Formats: sequence, C-alpha cells, structure tokens
Amino acid sequence: VHEIDASLLEGLWQQDKRAEIVRAGIADANAPEFGDLDDEEGFSLDVRFTLPTMGHHVLIDLRGVDGKGLLLTFENDTLELKATTDKQETAWACDPGLFQAGQKHHAVITADGGPGILSWIVDGILCDGVHQRVRGWQRFRVPTNKQSTLGEAARIASGKRLKTGASVHQARIYTRALRTSEAISNYRSGR
Repeated sequence: VHEIDASLLEGLWQQDKRAEIVRAGIADANAPEFGDLDDEEGFSLDVRFTLPTMGHHVLIDLRGVDGKGLLLTFENDTLELKATTDKQETAWACDPGLFQAGQKHHAVITADGGPGILSWIVDGILCDGVHQRVRGWQRFRVPTNKQSTLGEAARIASGKRLKTGASVHQARIYTRALRTSEAISNYRSGR
C-alpha cells in the first residue's frame, strides 16, 4: 500500500474549477534557475502567445551567445523545445495541428527528472500524441542513464536572462515540474 499525497488528489478533484496562477516555484526571469533533471528534479516553461503567422517564431530563448542552452520555437505546425550542449542538439515537439494564427494560445512544457519525461499541455489539454505518436509525452533520457542533453542544457541555461519573442504575451519559468492540474489552472486563469 502506498500513501498518496492529499494535495495531488485535491488538485485532480478541483481541476475543472481552479483558475489561478500557480505561484510556488516561479523563477526570477532575469536569472532563472532550473531544477537538476539528472538528480530527479524538474522544471516547467509556461508561455502565453499569439502567432501572427504559421511561420517560424522564437517564443523563449535561454541560450548564451554560443547558442548553447534552451530554445522554444514554433515551426512546422508545432512547438519545439531544443536543447543544445557542447556535445549535441536534441529537440522534442508537441502534437501538431493545435495552433492557429491570430488566436491566443497557452502552453506548459514540463520536464520531470524523476521518470525522465517531458510532457506538453496546450490550451489546457494534455497532449496525447494524436495520430503522430502513441503517446503525447516523450522521454528525455534513457532510464539507465542519469545524464541527459536536456539536463545539461538546463544547467547551461540557468542564470541566463529570459528572452521572449514578439508574439509572447507572458512567460514563466518554474524551478519544479508543474503537475498537469497546475498547468491547467494557469491556462484557465487567462493571465
């Protein structure tokens, strides 16, 4: 028998009612720190934006002048998170076909270092892979390997000033992995 944290259950039961910004874990945008993914911590990127066109757009840029760090873009009808380190560049994308030009959208990208999973919540809905994949979440590291490109890129991005694209209305970085219910609450807040 495993005891379940009561706040997890309360979050699930209140998911359709809660509409407030989650404050716990918001990082300083001028020098954000990320949870250590390779030590089973996590982080979340929360962004509200309107795409003027369906072309390429930079939403969040947490890279240094050398191009290393984290970059969130819109291209090819999807959001893409790129992690660049000395050794490699790796990218993950959410479900395609969820966005329209001229409409306000909200996305939360959560990296949970415990299971090594990256999940996407777009406009209050957890991505499920639609017809492209069997699931909406993706692994960012092999379970037998504690080191990950995303973890290293997040360490590089720590302390970098948050830069956002012109189409971004609001962006937040969380120093922990948001629960799906918390991401939905942020979306429902409309702020």
